Amino acid sequence: MKKSTLFAGTAALALSAGGAFAGGHLPFNPGDGAFSWDSYNEWAANAPDLSGQQVTVSGPWLTPEDDVFRSVLAYFAEATGADVIYTGSDSFEQNRRGPSGRRHLPASARGRKR
Repeated sequence: MKKSTLFAGTAALALSAGGAFAGGHLPFNPGDGAFSWDSYNEWAANAPDLSGQQVTVSGPWLTPEDDVFRSVLAYFAEATGADVIYTGSDSFEQNRRGPSGRRHLPASARGRKR
């Protein structure tokens, strides 16, 4: 599975999940709530098995904004079996810049193969 596909799937979950995240629990059980779970169920059925693997995600969201993003990660963890760790930083954008001060993007984000 390409990283870009993984990021796109995570972004789609972010837009559709909503709700608050508390203590690693899902805000809504899949199938509950007044919205469609079709896209999540389809993705979850084909998600990679990451059981026993740790996925670390870094981002710019801090409390309280990170609650919604953490709920997205909870659905990702539920579907893949991964142990997901999120670390937020108010200097996230600065940390993504290279020595020249220009924004550094990994090869996968630039559309190049490694």
